[in-house]
Amino acid sequence: MLDTPALLDTSVIIRYLTNDIPDLAARARALIASEIQLGITTLAILEAAYVLGRPPYLHPYSAIIDGFVELTRRENVVGIGIDIEHLTIALLQCQRESPPSFGDALLAATARSAGIHEVYSFDQRFERTGMRVVPMPH
Repeated sequence: MLDTPALLDTSVIIRYLTNDIPDLAARARALIASEIQLGITTLAILEAAYVLGRPPYLHPYSAIIDGFVELTRRENVVGIGIDIEHLTIALLQCQRESPPSFGDALLAATARSAGIHEVYSFDQRFERTGMRVVPMPH
């Protein structure tokens, strides 16, 4: 593998997960199955989730998360700006019965990757991410 990863763009992630354009999907699968080190960002994940959940795709939320988890567990995929394990855990949190919002889970994973474990938020549901919500000053 390369020492420095190449960034994996949202378009490749979408082709990989959808097979909607067979030639491009095959190329995406070959790249992701290779030993080339690939970097993934939370922005690409968030963008792909947005696209896959809307027309023309309308993929079920659980299938989108499953695809992302499979992708993040590949040996050649590393996090850019986020620890890949924190990202995978955040994705798995989104499969729970009472999950955090997808955005909150990604924010919390990014914070944990930077060593941050507390958050100021008006949204008490943020606690579902496992982060400590700090009371707002008066």
